[in-house]
Amino acid sequence: MIKKKKKLFIVGSGITGLSAALIAIKKNISAEIFETGPIAGGIIKDTIVNDQNYLTGCQYLSKNSFWYDHVPKKIKNLLKETKVIYSTYCDLFNNKNKCLDNYPDLFLDKKIKIKSLKYKKPNSLMDRCLLYPTPISKILLNWIKRFDLKSNKLMQDSNRNGLMFSRIFLKKNLEITNLKKKSKIFDDLYGTPRLKKNNLEGLLPKYGYNKFFGEFLKYLEKNKIKIHLKTPVIPIWKKNKISLKIRGKIFKPNYVLWTGNPVSLIKNYNSQMLDSVNFKIRILTFKVIGNIKEDFYVQVFTKKSSILRLFFYIKDKKKYCSVECFNEKEDIKKIKKMINKILFSLKIKISLEDKQKSDIIQKRYSLLSVKDYKILKNFKKRVSRSNLIPSPWEYSSSQKKLMLLKSSMKRVI
Repeated sequence: MIKKKKKLFIVGSGITGLSAALIAIKKNISAEIFETGPIAGGIIKDTIVNDQNYLTGCQYLSKNSFWYDHVPKKIKNLLKETKVIYSTYCDLFNNKNKCLDNYPDLFLDKKIKIKSLKYKKPNSLMDRCLLYPTPISKILLNWIKRFDLKSNKLMQDSNRNGLMFSRIFLKKNLEITNLKKKSKIFDDLYGTPRLKKNNLEGLLPKYGYNKFFGEFLKYLEKNKIKIHLKTPVIPIWKKNKISLKIRGKIFKPNYVLWTGNPVSLIKNYNSQMLDSVNFKIRILTFKVIGNIKEDFYVQVFTKKSSILRLFFYIKDKKKYCSVECFNEKEDIKKIKKMINKILFSLKIKISLEDKQKSDIIQKRYSLLSVKDYKILKNFKKRVSRSNLIPSPWEYSSSQKKLMLLKSSMKRVI
């Protein structure tokens, strides 16, 4: 008797969903991918203006992931290995206007009085910020407000998951060094200058992510993975088992891997609504005039501009700058003036073209509220014996998601 193949439906066509399809191929599982939008790629798909495509902010893939070992050379050749040099520009605490290399976090170049702490695990991002001395916490909370977010409702680790800072780096001194050794909370709150320089190692597309994901889909289709674009799905729960309503028909696969936004999934299960915490980022793209030898980015913490991050990259032998900003509708001329100031601090002699290539607003869902965390945790527990494979929605890092996905897929195998 011929054993029937298990059937897996994958909802969402970002790198997580496509990686799951690779596992299905390897384990001889029948799989289909469903994507609401017209193209694959999720949040990292390109911005297209006048038939030209640009990277949507600083989005890179990791080479140290299982998907990279299982795609053919043709797809790998669409990517370039890069060691992204990074720096930080910070004037939030009235620091001198300069960039520091190798600091992906806030820094303070003045002496402050460090208050003694009794370890108490913070429940929210506000709790965490209030562990700092008032001169730091007040400025930090005001900066976070510019995202239109309420820090008392966000998970305490939102600082690194989405808001792009981990610690406050202080001038090296014996007091801080000793406190970091003695206290876990001090070690988490403060940093001291690093001796070793670490660059981000990743993969960037030579011709844009849309071409990369397009070829990825072709490879999956050649390996009998069915792809359905422009195809919304509706989850239907019955006796702790999920089916999918697709274009008016009900399908009952053995397993469903839901990698997209889980709002409708959970609402259809127990009528609970997620806060679906998102923040809006304005992303501008400029063509760069001058020589860029390597990709580099600058994390920006400033009161003087809406700029959050600058990413300088080379694509298709052309040089671009992607500028991520608060959604504050700041004048382009003022933004360019601030960029020139930062480049001057870095001693980099390049400039930007006068007119931007693109100017878009992107919603990001990389933050989690305290309420949502509890709902997700409870939901995953309740459906642990169902045919649903939950995605690691609570993590913003694609690398972390892929690590956990591989473990979750063992249920199918």
